[in-house]
Amino acid sequence: MTFLPERKTVTVHRGTTVLTAAAKAGVKISQRCAGKAACLTCKVNIREQHNVSDPNQQEFFKLDALLNDGVRLACQTKVLGQCEIEVPEDRLKAIIRAQLEGRHDDD
Repeated sequence: MTFLPERKTVTVHRGTTVLTAAAKAGVKISQRCAGKAACLTCKVNIREQHNVSDPNQQEFFKLDALLNDGVRLACQTKVLGQCEIEVPEDRLKAIIRAQLEGRHDDD
C-alpha cells in the first residue's frame, strides 16, 4: 500500500489496520484514543474502497455522509490488498504553513 502525499510504500498482511500499516511505513497519523474509534482524529481518504474492509458500525455512526467521499478511520479500516491512502495534513502544520506562505507572498 502507498501513503500519500509522502508516497511511502509498505507491505502488510491482509487484515492489518491502516493505522498499523502507517506506523510500519513511518507515516504519522494523528490519533488519541488508541484505535478505539472515539477521537476521530485518524481520518484518512481512500478513493478506491475495493481493497479495504467495509465500514463497520462505528464508522457508519461517526462518519455518516463522509463515507461517501472516501473518508475512513485508519484505526478501523483493514487492508485487503494494494491501495493508496491519502493522509490529510496535520491541522496545526497546515495553519503554520498557511501563515508562512502568506508572509512570503507579502515580501
